[in-house]
Amino acid sequence: MKIKQIITDYIMKSILTTEGDMVVRGATEPQKLTAPVIGYWLQGLGAGVKPAWTANLGGVTTKGDLIVRGTTICQKITAVAVGQVLKSAGVGAHPAWGKPSISDLGFFIGAFTRSIDGDYPITGLGFLPKVILFFTVDGDSSLQNFAWGFDDGTTHGCMYLYDDMTVSTTTEAYCFHIRRDAGNYMRGVVSAIGADGFTLTCTLVGATIVKVNYLAIG
Repeated sequence: MKIKQIITDYIMKSILTTEGDMVVRGATEPQKLTAPVIGYWLQGLGAGVKPAWTANLGGVTTKGDLIVRGTTICQKITAVAVGQVLKSAGVGAHPAWGKPSISDLGFFIGAFTRSIDGDYPITGLGFLPKVILFFTVDGDSSLQNFAWGFDDGTTHGCMYLYDDMTVSTTTEAYCFHIRRDAGNYMRGVVSAIGADGFTLTCTLVGATIVKVNYLAIG
């Protein structure tokens, strides 16, 4: 008997009775793997065992479960409570559900005290900041000098009260300016922005201490 006859006369007529049926090797002879309902997956069960159709690829059992690539096989990420987000854990690791942190949303709140000039790198934000807001006061609590400002690395600006809150003004040259008097002041500007933070460059004349709270927005 020719191969074509085996396929058309035996397999097609006696084994494959429905469109979508498949032929697999049984223990001693070809056998039919019946076509399943829509949405099933064909799962290998190892050598010496026929594959089987399953609705639970990777062990998914609940609506909302996700399938990811495991070390060697597909695995399940179980559906979780409302409001959690799926966060990458990096290449080679499964993502995981969790509550979003403020840095996940592109916000970072920080603070520092500065009494010297030069560059001051700030890292650990977890994102590329687009703009930073600065809320600055004189480090000497008896002196009422303060500034509110912003900086995106290119555009700077602040409004400030100085000379012990006797004068007020604005500037587009700095993101903060704390001035005790004409011979003692510190001002700052964001000179660089990176993937995880920014660099603040401070200019000090005389002696001044600044206390800064900042909000970085990505």
